[in-house]
Amino acid sequence: MVDSDTTVDIAGATRHEHRERGDALEIAAAKQLVAAALFSSSEEPDLPTVGRYVLKRRLGAGGMGIVFAAHDPRLKRDIAVKLLHPRNAHEAADRLLLEEARNTAKLLHPAVVTMFDAGLHEGRIFIAMELIEGHAMSDWLRSRPPWRHSVAVLAVAARGLEAAHQRRIVHRDFKPANVLLGWDGRVCVADFGLARAIEEGVVGTSAPTGGGGDAMRALTRGGDVAGTPAYMAPEQYLGTAQDERSDQFAFCVSLYEALTGHKPFMGSTLAQLQDAILTAEPPPPGGHDTPDILVRAVSRGLSKNRRDRFASMGELAALLESLTGDVDLSRVCRDDALRSGLFQAPMYDQYVRDLPDGLATDPDARVPNRLTRVALAQMPLEYPPAELVPIIAGLRRDHVVSPVHARAILCALYDEHFRALEPWTAFMGRVSRSLMQLAFVGFSVLSPAAPQYVHSVVATYNNLVKGTPVQVVDEGTREAQTATIAFEHPSESMNEVIRVVLVEGFRAVMLASGCCAVEVAMRRRAEDSFELEIQWQ
Repeated sequence: MVDSDTTVDIAGATRHEHRERGDALEIAAAKQLVAAALFSSSEEPDLPTVGRYVLKRRLGAGGMGIVFAAHDPRLKRDIAVKLLHPRNAHEAADRLLLEEARNTAKLLHPAVVTMFDAGLHEGRIFIAMELIEGHAMSDWLRSRPPWRHSVAVLAVAARGLEAAHQRRIVHRDFKPANVLLGWDGRVCVADFGLARAIEEGVVGTSAPTGGGGDAMRALTRGGDVAGTPAYMAPEQYLGTAQDERSDQFAFCVSLYEALTGHKPFMGSTLAQLQDAILTAEPPPPGGHDTPDILVRAVSRGLSKNRRDRFASMGELAALLESLTGDVDLSRVCRDDALRSGLFQAPMYDQYVRDLPDGLATDPDARVPNRLTRVALAQMPLEYPPAELVPIIAGLRRDHVVSPVHARAILCALYDEHFRALEPWTAFMGRVSRSLMQLAFVGFSVLSPAAPQYVHSVVATYNNLVKGTPVQVVDEGTREAQTATIAFEHPSESMNEVIRVVLVEGFRAVMLASGCCAVEVAMRRRAEDSFELEIQWQ
């Protein structure tokens, strides 16, 4: 089966070579960030740049190029930078692409990803654009959301295409992968990389009329087929006049896919797929609860003759909106993603989101600072969250980090390297024990067999670890060597990752004080505390 979700590019070897160069940029950025965090230096990290934009991490790659999360130091904002794969084209073709980027930059609409800048970097075109926190509609559709939800999303995307068409811009590569869903419910059409200005109903000036052996050449510029085969309209294959109704065909292929879970036209080869698009009539889309008016709308948009389609995207958008006007996209985008497992809120994000006002940020807490540095040295962050980059870089200068930032860094370490509590617990146990053995040089703690042992350990722990005090709830009996302790923290400021860090730190204190073994069991969790039953030998 032809890979019909990929934009065709016959310069595959060149594309692969430069994708690897893109990966090298990503790796270089990661290494510089880690080096800046772990080694003393008075200089700022020398991160890779494209134009004036500082690359931070790769977001994804596709047929058009590699997309990085980046930072604009001049305007002090985070953006996305797409570094296009080089084409088998000459300087004139590069100028054409840049002119198209300038045309697209004039398009300002909430349902279109805003383009900020475009230029050349080492002979390759780059595009700087708005950074959308979310995922692609193509990923979201794998969870098979209800038809009303997917239609509501596409109704917004239709308004984005309508805005482009009103500025005489045709997308030419619309598909679910080029629709972004923000976690806040925003829907944006992205990747106008194949866009053309519409001039008298004809896209560009190089597309000849006719078909047959000229069909592929009609779709190329410098050797690259312009479009994604499964979504391309018949006129794109034939090389005849194309306009905004060509986008409408691709849009209705996407709508059909959203309703049925598969594309309307299939083929094992590109030639078979082309033949299906030119001649086949797909079965009507939808299930038993899909309105007939929606089924008819999709069929109309898939008409072989563009004149039989809707007069405009606005007309189709209005029809879709009439069917889904009460859908809350802010809830849909998040809830459907959570249900499908697509959106797994990182512990780091959860921690930052739940921070209450007034959480202790005392920078004098020695152990959290040292623990963070040791953990970061053993498990470097290749993709640190943007908010943490200056904090991590600051570690190399003053060797101090507040408990709040220490927790945030540890959550980010968990997100990147673990994603399961068992190995995280083992890792934090090793780090904590190595630190507590050194920290105990200046402390005197009662023997594990002494009656007041647990009170002595709690006092020592509270001296070492600030911000989350521990108290004895039940000191148990001397013979059983058991007790119940409680960790107190600001309301709703705790997650499982940080809870493990605190528990393993307390266990390390007990082992450093002379215990042979320490077992812990969670007994109670509350908004502002949690209790542990501990047993030692």
